[in-house]
Amino acid sequence: MRPDEHIRMAHFEDHYWWFVGRRRLLGALLDRHLPPNPQRRILDVGCGSGGVMTLLSRYGTTVGLDPYRTPLGLARGRGMTRLVRGDGVHLPFADGSFDLITALDVLEHIDDHAAAAAEIRRLLRPGGIFVAAVPAYQFLWSEHDDALSHCRRYVAGSLRRLLEGAGLSVNRMTYAISMLLPVVMALRLSEHIVPRRHAEPQTGLMELPPLLNRFCLATLELEALLVPYIDLPAGVSVLAVASRPPDSED
Repeated sequence: MRPDEHIRMAHFEDHYWWFVGRRRLLGALLDRHLPPNPQRRILDVGCGSGGVMTLLSRYGTTVGLDPYRTPLGLARGRGMTRLVRGDGVHLPFADGSFDLITALDVLEHIDDHAAAAAEIRRLLRPGGIFVAAVPAYQFLWSEHDDALSHCRRYVAGSLRRLLEGAGLSVNRMTYAISMLLPVVMALRLSEHIVPRRHAEPQTGLMELPPLLNRFCLATLELEALLVPYIDLPAGVSVLAVASRPPDSED
């Protein structure tokens, strides 16, 4: 992924509906599935410029990992100090180091995502929790995926097979960003009919009028009230909460 795209994403991270709403969804799931524990050790894989780490710091001591220098530098600029450079297939930590691991829109970037899932299981203590978010539906593939160097998109079944194949128990599996799925489908269809023409692929991030941005965020805030309790049947993303079985051994 190009450094300029990292910088663009960091610009949007604190106000754009996608990033803000995704953090609301994550917070809702964590509030539902994690008991209070100030000693909790947390790893955010693919931490980017640190927006999710800010949320995770409410739940325990958080370490951020990313393979790229640019987003790690941006995270340091936000005051983050527990940062490690590394990739998702070779995580530089000891077995059972973490109580909670998150990977939000990360697995789709990794060619060998099965190896990444196995590494995440290795780093979880028995009973530890893994929260993943991935983009849904291969038919939604677009220039946005190319710009972000995605390898694939998922459905709930393929994400479940990946996690269970790594030895994790899936506790929750739901789609998200469901209310805006028809809008995203229409946008993707329009791109196939009239392709965008850029010298290099670009993400779909763009500044929205404040009212439109607020409307999109409101749909995710509503979903954040629902997702802790019900599984949504379709959406732009797939969310999973999985755990390492308490009695498992390597």
